[in-house]
Amino acid sequence: MRNIKLVIEYDGTEFAGWQSQAQGERTVQDVLAGAVSTVTGEDASVVAAGRTDSGVHALGQAVCFQTDSNLDEPTMRKALNANLPPDVRVLEAEDVPENFHPIRDAAGKRYVYLIANSDNVSPFISRYVWHHAIPLDTAAMAEAARHFQGRHDFKSFMAAGSDVKDTVRNVTEVSCKQTGEIGFMGFTLAGSFIRFEIAGEGFLRHMVRNMAGTLVAVGRGKLAPSDIPGVLDAKSRDAAGPTAPAQGLFLKEVWF
Repeated sequence: MRNIKLVIEYDGTEFAGWQSQAQGERTVQDVLAGAVSTVTGEDASVVAAGRTDSGVHALGQAVCFQTDSNLDEPTMRKALNANLPPDVRVLEAEDVPENFHPIRDAAGKRYVYLIANSDNVSPFISRYVWHHAIPLDTAAMAEAARHFQGRHDFKSFMAAGSDVKDTVRNVTEVSCKQTGEIGFMGFTLAGSFIRFEIAGEGFLRHMVRNMAGTLVAVGRGKLAPSDIPGVLDAKSRDAAGPTAPAQGLFLKEVWF
């Protein structure tokens, strides 16, 4: 039995998240499993490194499945793409050891959150940014973001109702920068954009979106950068800012 690791990307707009749903909504897991079954002729079970929520995108999601198929790696990738809809693509396919698991063996993840901070947003990227027309203080947001780095209890940034007991996470890199352009389809679109990027060993549910919403609260003057340590210490979702919309979030990469 082979264990195949895929690196996939997807536009999350038309998906109810990664995880298969009992109500039968369209999910990335179900779409990918269907393609694997078609290509291999076997019942397929696909496991991802992380469960992205409804509307969240991925540039480098890691997925594994087991198969007895003898298709080589390049042929497997091409065959899967031939049976996938346009909003999901397999970027890489490789054989990995039988005991490799994308959740247990993941050493870290990197996310990017994009905000369009201007009156108008190009229709070409409107599905991939949080459009926030009110001007934001990006210097204050960058100062606030630095407080996220390191090992902290991030309970204040965890989705309400989550049952995770250990809410301590280690954020290894974080940045929040303003840019006057963004790349799209090989060219650049001008505007005013804020790019919040964060990497760490693991994340709580909605943690990055809640961080992004809190940074916007700082940018609007509702919180000061110096308030962030207190928000962390509160260990209460009520202490942090709102949850940012899903469409601005990208799972950029997973490393092992």
